[in-house]
Amino acid sequence: LSTIPNISSGKFTKEDIKQNKVNLLFFGNFYKMNYEEYKWAVEELMKNDEFLYSTMIKDQYSLGKVLAKKYKLLRIAYNVFMYGLILSVIAFVLAFTIV
Repeated sequence: LSTIPNISSGKFTKEDIKQNKVNLLFFGNFYKMNYEEYKWAVEELMKNDEFLYSTMIKDQYSLGKVLAKKYKLLRIAYNVFMYGLILSVIAFVLAFTIV
């Protein structure tokens, strides 16, 4: 569950950029676009310092939240694996000592 990505459509319109509706720093918002469209969009983003910095802050915060959730799920998965491995070894040893 922690490795399943949640990716958006990967495209946005010029109107979205002009209205500051899209986060260009998140790869899921631009991965289906060609380089020229993306370059234009980033140049538009850089024209507005306030929006640029607020986008950077939101992106950094969102990354932290998503990674915290993923690391929590990975920690649970590793713990289940380790406890299962330990129980399997104990069961294996008990099975051959009883016989």
